[in-house]
Amino acid sequence: MNPPSTAARVYPASGTSPHVDGRTARRDRNRATVLDAVIELFEDGNLSPGVHEIAHRSGISLRSVYRYFDDVDSLIAAAIDQRLRASRPAFSLDHPGDGPLHDRVTRFCQARVALFEDLRVVYNAATVRSGLDQEVADGLARLRRALSNQMEQMFATELDLLTQDELRMATLTLDLVSQFDSLVILRETRQLTVEDTVAYLVDAFVGLLG
Repeated sequence: MNPPSTAARVYPASGTSPHVDGRTARRDRNRATVLDAVIELFEDGNLSPGVHEIAHRSGISLRSVYRYFDDVDSLIAAAIDQRLRASRPAFSLDHPGDGPLHDRVTRFCQARVALFEDLRVVYNAATVRSGLDQEVADGLARLRRALSNQMEQMFATELDLLTQDELRMATLTLDLVSQFDSLVILRETRQLTVEDTVAYLVDAFVGLLG
């Protein structure tokens, strides 16, 4: 009988080579490091970094970066997508629709502004990239729909009492004022503080729903 091959002796037939596992783990770590470097560059104000800048910040060789990503566009899109996916739990508010209106308005507005602050840099970068990258544009569209759905779910009780025309205008106005694009204007153009931004949103929601 011929002896089993070296591979068969060392590794079980159903298992995976530790060498392969190690390479995969290293690749995953390096890939995550590259994506983190993109977010760091965003935070530094560089909303459209080049691949050389990303490689330098990450400490990963340019050649390796190109092994993990086809080009700089797919790399930046992946970094934005990963960051947005990580924020998904914040789109689920506890007990939506429960409690007095003013309490819900305050809770919603505080949560919305906090979410914006958490995603602010990435959102701005995604907005810059969306005109060049359809994948990023699609991700922004999903984000905006999620924000709209969260608002409508939180205030379904009040919105259900409106006529069709009133409902259309109310949802349009409330969605407009609480989307991230409006918060960019409030926080960056008007330079309102976080507290003043929350207060502005609360007044707007109570005025329309109260």
